[in-house]
Amino acid sequence: MIRRNLQGIFLTDDRGAARLAAHNKIPVVTTWHLLKLAGRKPLVDANALWGYTETLRGQNRGTPPGVFDRPSFDRWLTS
Repeated sequence: MIRRNLQGIFLTDDRGAARLAAHNKIPVVTTWHLLKLAGRKPLVDANALWGYTETLRGQNRGTPPGVFDRPSFDRWLTS
């Protein structure tokens, strides 16, 4: 994006790539950003989003920042 002088949003779950993009003032969006947006619109209900989170956690993809259980997920979703 930098070398080609492209304007846009960088979608990634690679933390190193996200840091590099942010360092270069490129907006970064992650899976967690997309899921939170889907819940806020609401395109997907909170129960389905929690299920996606559990699936991702089961695949060692982590959880949203500060999320450890369903109550913390609900707080994250509405923050």
